[in-house]
Amino acid sequence: MSTLGETSTKRPVCGARLRENGYRRLKCPKCGFEGDRDHIAVLNIERRALYILSPDGGSPTTPTALQMKDVNPE
Repeated sequence: MSTLGETSTKRPVCGARLRENGYRRLKCPKCGFEGDRDHIAVLNIERRALYILSPDGGSPTTPTALQMKDVNPE
């Protein structure tokens, strides 16, 4: 996973280092993604949190609610 200083400099999906492309805008030279640096930081922080909180200890998937058992259908 990324370090804390890389929240707005790495592409959330492909992991490439983003380059400045105007005021507060960054662009990925690898895949062409472009966005505001704050939005990119939020995506990276969310991805890191999901990775840490994942039920299997590392897969970056959205956590699911526990399933209820022995529920009376009536």
